[in-house]
Amino acid sequence: MSKAERLSSVDTTWLRMDRPANPMVIIGVLVLEGLVDFQKFEKTIAERFLAVPRFKQHVESRAGEYWWVDDPYFEESRHIKRVRLAGKGDQAELQRYIAELASEPLDKSRPLWQLRIVEDYEGGAAVVIRIHHAIGDGMALVGVILSIIDGGDQRVWTARDKAEPPAWLSLPGLKTLQKAIGVTTDLWKEAAALAASPAKTARVGAGVAGELAWLLLMPEDSWTRFKGKPSGNKRVAWTDPIPLDEVKAVSKGLGCTINDMLLSSVAGALCQYLKDKGDPIKGVEIRALVPVDMRKSHEAGRLGNKFGIVGVELPVGIENPLLRLLEVHRRMQAIGMPV
Repeated sequence: MSKAERLSSVDTTWLRMDRPANPMVIIGVLVLEGLVDFQKFEKTIAERFLAVPRFKQHVESRAGEYWWVDDPYFEESRHIKRVRLAGKGDQAELQRYIAELASEPLDKSRPLWQLRIVEDYEGGAAVVIRIHHAIGDGMALVGVILSIIDGGDQRVWTARDKAEPPAWLSLPGLKTLQKAIGVTTDLWKEAAALAASPAKTARVGAGVAGELAWLLLMPEDSWTRFKGKPSGNKRVAWTDPIPLDEVKAVSKGLGCTINDMLLSSVAGALCQYLKDKGDPIKGVEIRALVPVDMRKSHEAGRLGNKFGIVGVELPVGIENPLLRLLEVHRRMQAIGMPV
């Protein structure tokens, strides 16, 4: 039996941030190729996932505070289920299925996670993982996923003392995400280096609350259709992985960071969307929040939310991709982000 553990103030914030139109749930997808023994696979993934004590705990309120406590009525079958897609069962159908799940809140009287094993997906299988943000941020949950693969080190999730970073190993049979895991590994290292850098602005160190307070003092950014009221209906899509070596080579040649390229790409996508809708784009600026991993080396492999955020305005109105990238780079440097 695990000892009760009080939620940190940041984790409590994420717990309370759920809204009917926007559940605070992080979703991950693993795609496996080849024939799968589903009975064996379900048993194996359950054993590895449940080796993390948090996934047998639910949230309990005590005198106005929230605690992680063991769920006395925990049932594995409530959290891990096998499903089949309707229709063709192809990627488009999987994306529609995940979009439906993304709109559904998790039951807060139970441990805040779900696994859906999609049978016979494109000749193999898919695993859809839903975990509430109160359990951990994206970096922590990527580590959880990597710890349950063959060769993954589960000790990082059970140790109470200083933990080493999880082993960055790829899952045998993993198809579309194999290269993406490589990207995640390098980005994790890059983010860790960023968190240790003295070049961070004070706003990063102030954390989420400080950054949001800073944003409230800023003038309004441009009005666009993106300021509409959320409907709760979500869409999910992904592309094939892009080789990280190629991205690094381009960023080095242009004298910018990978983060600059990512933000510029997001701004370009928003620009194209507005153009397709017939909306004006000249001079449009859209405010974005950029997460920065704040874990120290001895905190690698720990659950919970350990990140700061930096506010930046995206130059959506700049259509030329190179000019847009250079402007994003200039703005990121201006707020103290490392080159």
